[in-house]
Amino acid sequence: MKTSKKILSAVILFLILTSFSAYAQKKVEYGGYFEIGGKSEYKSIYVESFYKAKLEYKFKINDYAKVEIDVRANSEDRQIELYEGSVSFKLSHQLKLKIGDLKKRYGLEEQTSHEKLLTINTSMINNYLDPLGFVSRDPGIQLYWNDSNDNITIAGGVHYNESHRLTIITRLDSKNILGLDKVGAGFQLAREKDNELSHTYIASIDASKDFYFINVELEVLTGQDPVASYYKKLDGQSGMVNFLGLKALLSNKFSLNSDIVKNIEPLLLASILSKDTDNLDVNSIQLLFGFNTYFDEDIRFMINGNLILTNHEYDKNERTIYGSDVQAQLQIRW
Repeated sequence: MKTSKKILSAVILFLILTSFSAYAQKKVEYGGYFEIGGKSEYKSIYVESFYKAKLEYKFKINDYAKVEIDVRANSEDRQIELYEGSVSFKLSHQLKLKIGDLKKRYGLEEQTSHEKLLTINTSMINNYLDPLGFVSRDPGIQLYWNDSNDNITIAGGVHYNESHRLTIITRLDSKNILGLDKVGAGFQLAREKDNELSHTYIASIDASKDFYFINVELEVLTGQDPVASYYKKLDGQSGMVNFLGLKALLSNKFSLNSDIVKNIEPLLLASILSKDTDNLDVNSIQLLFGFNTYFDEDIRFMINGNLILTNHEYDKNERTIYGSDVQAQLQIRW
């Protein structure tokens, strides 16, 4: 099955490239990125090199329909993969419908494309949620509504994948409210047929404000851990295991009067994650210090020092730094 998917992805990419000139008259949009860098983990004596690449095409069929195809590759798999395929319909000036293999965009971090993240990788909280099925892409339908002034956006969707996981998502964003630039809230409810648990959920609320000297993003996430809850049930215990995460991102981009370096951008990502709200004093703390150097709006050198401090229920006073790392990469977007 996996081999067939890789072959299909390669065929689709070939068809895209060979038919590019034919579709050029239909207003083809394309974009993507290339990243190359190195990573050194805690207690590792080696630097691990990596690369990532994305090629995205948007084919405008007519004034109301657009097809999007996203293919990617990385140094770990060394294979071209069809990452996302979808079609969007503009039902009206305020209403849009998307159908395909779509990202389940409920939280602030999931609203941001990978190449537009200020950090090299996603946060510790996002990495924790990924294998639980909250962050992945699934086949589904999403509907977006914007008010006439483009100040309020309401999104909703239904997804169903090959493991019989049914997911319902909703998201509300509002601009210029309570003195903030943007406030958002998201919710995701999932039920998996092959799982002993009847359902699981995640909820988030976030806000962002661009002050004169600094840009601030805040987010709170909570929900149920389906894996930990399942093992708790096997042990004969009742109740669900709930998690809680808090995250803050502070950054500022400074312009330079230089022909080579256009902007510099220091940043700080701080987060705390408790995987069981019954034991809030058992948690992980992330402090990520970053620095982005822009040679152009679409060319930047990024460096991150990521410190993760974790304690254990049997020794709450001591924290390890397992999972900490230092990364650097050059990113080129187009």
